[in-house]
Amino acid sequence: MTAHVKPKRPAPLSLRLNKAERKRLEKLAGDQPLGSFIKDRVFADALMPGASEVLDRYQMLVRVLAALGENDVFANLDAIAKAIEAGDLVLSDEQEAQIAASCLLVLEMRDDLIRALGLKPPAQPYDGDY
Repeated sequence: MTAHVKPKRPAPLSLRLNKAERKRLEKLAGDQPLGSFIKDRVFADALMPGASEVLDRYQMLVRVLAALGENDVFANLDAIAKAIEAGDLVLSDEQEAQIAASCLLVLEMRDDLIRALGLKPPAQPYDGDY
């Protein structure tokens, strides 16, 4: 009787990155584990022609959505709208309408980006009174 011999697995691959490279890689990967992200990027063309282009577009959408969140755009627009409602910021009706339209456009852009990523947008935090 012969013993069952397990085939040897290849040694793991090690990749050294400086802090900036690691930070960029983590940002590009988003919520995806780094190993999976790297494998997907390296082998995307082999899996499906044009897949790397789709992945690149997806990553661009992720970066734009992240930039919207990182720059406090929503919080700043919300603060302006609340100041208008409280009477702390006096504007003409036209200026108030322009700010309200801007708020809605930013929310629509956010929702479009989220949908383009295949996700469901969150419930709107605004009640449309702006």
